[in-house]
Order: sequence, then structure tokens, then C-alpha cells
Amino acid sequence: KFTLAAGQIADSWPSDGYTLSSTGDPEKLSGSISASADGILVAWEEFYNFNKNIKANIIHWDGSLQWTGGLLLTTAENDQINLELAVDELSQTAFIVWEDFQNGNDLDIVGQFLDLSNNSLYGDNIFICDNDLYQQSPAVRRVNEGYYLIVWEDERGFENEDPVLAGGLDIYAQVVHYADGLKYSTAGVILCQEYHDQKKPQISLLYTDGSEIDNKWLVHWEDMRSSGKADLVNLYGQAIQVADAMTADPSSLMPDQYYIGNAYPNPFNGTVKIDIAIPSLQPVDIAIFNMLGQIVYQEKLLPLSQGVHSFTWNGKDLLQQDISSGLYLINVTASEFQSIRKITYIK
Repeated sequence: KFTLAAGQIADSWPSDGYTLSSTGDPEKLSGSISASADGILVAWEEFYNFNKNIKANIIHWDGSLQWTGGLLLTTAENDQINLELAVDELSQTAFIVWEDFQNGNDLDIVGQFLDLSNNSLYGDNIFICDNDLYQQSPAVRRVNEGYYLIVWEDERGFENEDPVLAGGLDIYAQVVHYADGLKYSTAGVILCQEYHDQKKPQISLLYTDGSEIDNKWLVHWEDMRSSGKADLVNLYGQAIQVADAMTADPSSLMPDQYYIGNAYPNPFNGTVKIDIAIPSLQPVDIAIFNMLGQIVYQEKLLPLSQGVHSFTWNGKDLLQQDISSGLYLINVTASEFQSIRKITYIK
């Protein structure tokens, strides 16, 4: 650790650094600064009882280590590899996720919460997805207070009965809460199911209103759907919002069917909103088309609760570039529900 002003090593830190682990051929270190932990939370892979396992530690700002030799996050058999971690300061938790080979047949996605208020494990290991075939390359981000979004590449694409979509990896997602567990089916939520491989997903911040609650995220990945005689790799993405229902009149908190309200303001300049009543915890797909039938923006809303949710659009495409003035259609689909609203954008 160095100070930015003078460049010297911080007080109490040794000039040759700290040894986090000197056994088990440790590798693939990942870390995140955490105010709750009063330092840097780090995790890595390490051989333990002849298998790869996951360890963690906290390097405090005074240079001390929280756990001598590190904290073992799992004692499962076989290998646990390719970890990722994220921290949520509001709930004072962290979530570490990895590929897990404990069943000896295929890789699953497994994770462990840490309680940063007292620097301890929170509960047991959580299976994010243990479906047949391989789930691998997880990525994780904190997306709401106590909630984490996990995405991964999934081998179930090889079993797709549609020949147009069969034969490769797909992208799946899940949302998990430190106290409530998984929000969706253990099968996960499909983000992309296309021909050939979709792989190496990552999560980036797409848009924020500054509240740390209503952020929108961009899940992006390497995509080989355009491959023919030669393999062609492109980049694709999907906007995601993980959101709770709005505070509303009690009679509207638990709708028994989907419906969408009118867009407001309409015409709009800046942002437009549409209220969406969601009766069950199922993803809602929102696509905005221009009058040529081209998609200018699309988003998957992952609700954290039943009720009336608010979809907000800032008049920009998925790359956050301004669109042209004109008429647009907002298409909302969920399960067997579909509804369309017309909006007018004026610069």
C-alpha cells in the first residue's frame, strides 16, 4: 500500500509486503477495498488436503491480518476454483463465488457469504446452480442492499432441442440475498440462448441515478453465434435491473395479474417512466423499438418482490448514446403476457 501524495509505503506495512499464504501453491488472488472490513478483503485458491479450495483474509489498514493463514471458505471434496468476489457496504456483507467440482462429475456454481460487521462466515456454502452439465466462469456484483447478481456460462446449450440454438454455451443469471437465499429457481434465469458459444460473462455498471439502489447493469460476453466455417467472436450485452417494488397503496402491492400503466411524461425529454404490475417473481423483458422495427434499447427486469415496479428509460441506447427524436414503441413481455405503449421523444 502506497500513499498517492509521496509514494512511500504506508505506516506499519513491511517493505517486502505481507505473506498471505506460504503453503498449497496459492494463486488467482482477488480483492476489494471494504470500509466495513476496515481494509482489503482478499480471496485466493490454495491446495488443501490434496484439492484446490478457497481461502480469504482481510488486510487491515494498520497492516494487520484478520486470520493467521487465512479463513477456509469450504471443506468440500475435489476442486473449488476460479473465484470472484463482491462487497456490499450497506448490509456489511461480502459474497465470494466459485466453480465447484465437489460432485466429481461436473462444475457447479457455489458461493459463501461473509459478515463484515464481525468478520466471520455467514451461514453455509450456497449452491447458486447445480444443474446437470457444466456451469463455469462466474462473475458477481452487488446490485442492491444485501443482494448480489451472479452470471455464468452454462453448458445446457448442448442439450437444446432446437437445432438453431443447440451446440454451445449459454449465459445464465441468479440473484442471491445474504439472509433470504436464492430469489429465482435453482435452474437460474436465461440471459442469452443462441447458436454456438456465449462465454466469459462480465458485469459492468451501465447507469446510475446516484442512489446505489436503482442502478442498471450491463452483462456482456464473448459471442460466437456468427461463426460459420471460421469461428467469429463478437461482443454482446444485456441490460439488467434488479429492483424492488415501489412503495404504493396497499391494495396495489400484490397484483394478481400483469399490467402496465401509461408512459409519463409523454412526450418526454430526459426520462420516461412506465409502471409495471408484477404478480410473481419472474423476469420481465422490456424492448424499445423505433418506427423501422429496430431495437434501440432492451432490458431484463429482475424483480425482488411482487408489486408495482417502475421502469425508467433515459432516451439512450444500450451504449448510452443519444437517440433521435421521434416515435418509439415500448414492448413489455413476461411469461405469457405482452403489452405495448407508444412514446414520443423530443430533444
